Amino acid sequence: KNNSQIIPIFTGTSIITSSVDGYLISVDPSNGNEKWRTKLKKPVAKRGLVFLKEKKLILVSTGAGVVAVDELTGKINTRFGKKGFFGKGLSLVSPIVHDQKVFVAFRQIESFNLEDGEKNWTFDLNGARVWSGFSFDKETKTIAVVTSNLINLWGKTEISPDYSNSLVLINSETGK
Repeated sequence: KNNSQIIPIFTGTSIITSSVDGYLISVDPSNGNEKWRTKLKKPVAKRGLVFLKEKKLILVSTGAGVVAVDELTGKINTRFGKKGFFGKGLSLVSPIVHDQKVFVAFRQIESFNLEDGEKNWTFDLNGARVWSGFSFDKETKTIAVVTSNLINLWGKTEISPDYSNSLVLINSETGK
């Protein structure tokens, strides 16, 4: 259960990666020295990170939602989201940011305002989960979500609507 599938990112001054024991880590690429290490709720950035260069902000998926982390200090940046957080639940894939909105995925897709963290909408996947595919088309403002099997395979698996093992397209403005 403890594995990392992250591809580290380069911010222009640092390499950012995560560890299986719940740390987000900044490394100086010129000498390999660690700049900072921040403990977050596991899993941390299991499948990726988002870096907003103009804001010097790293958005990190965790076991407690997506966290806004300052690139230079490694501290949670409470000026974004709800005191630095977008959502409260597990998220394994990196978030998507477009037009000052943050889209977070796992058992549901949620849209939040980047600045204040207010939730815009939630799309419930009805037991399916986002396992790997989560992308965005800027032209149509469509979120594309690839789901896996149901979270609970025992018991009620005849559900409606059934979004499991599907490609789901969601209007990013309305959540429909």
